Amino acid sequence: MIEKGKNVVEILRKIKKGSKKFRQIISGRGSRTYRNFDFEKIRPIKTVWDQLGLEKNEQLLIEGMCLWNIKEVDTNFRQYMFKWNQGMVHGNTVISHFGEGIDRKCTFCKIDEVQRLTMELGRELTELELQGLNVVDESRLHIFWECDTVKSAIRTCYNGVWGTAGEVDKESFLMGKLIYCAEATQLYMLVNMYIKYKIWLYKLASVKPRMQSITDDIHKLMVNICKYRKWKNMLPLIKRQLQAQG
Repeated sequence: MIEKGKNVVEILRKIKKGSKKFRQIISGRGSRTYRNFDFEKIRPIKTVWDQLGLEKNEQLLIEGMCLWNIKEVDTNFRQYMFKWNQGMVHGNTVISHFGEGIDRKCTFCKIDEVQRLTMELGRELTELELQGLNVVDESRLHIFWECDTVKSAIRTCYNGVWGTAGEVDKESFLMGKLIYCAEATQLYMLVNMYIKYKIWLYKLASVKPRMQSITDDIHKLMVNICKYRKWKNMLPLIKRQLQAQG
């Protein structure tokens, strides 16, 4: 029986699909440029574009999926980039279903409303008053774009880093923009992703974003990553195109 039996390696060798195959494709090992990958089959990816009110852009998806392969940034940030592009970063509207004591209300809008009412009433709010606050739910679109606090942080940090002025384009900030070549596109997406990442950390800490602190951290990130010639050469190209477009 032992002589006629098969070992595990021989059995698995014939299996063409499974979790290992899936991981290889997702990580880019099967196809680094995702030429043969159908993003429509991954529901969370389709959902995040729909919820953000954006038309899915295949090329931006390809570039975004490759971001987490950039080894010049720390692991926590890489994990965040992977989760964002896989549609696994949610607002409290979704998170509240999986954790006890998590409010659906927008974290930053709630802070503003509590501060306003505290000043108006001259006292701390009761638990009943806190539960009854008239604050919008924290959907993914709201916490990463529509919230007034987030909008202000994005505009300040984005313009401060790229040397631009005025309003920020929604799709360019949230999902990226094709610039010259793959490396320039990825660096642009990486920096914008870092702004979202820092805002997300403030949201988790239930503290309003400190814009100067975020801007300083982004400059530190850019200094570190631009020690590598590959990225350093891309930075002037990105700034030139963004500033030319106003």
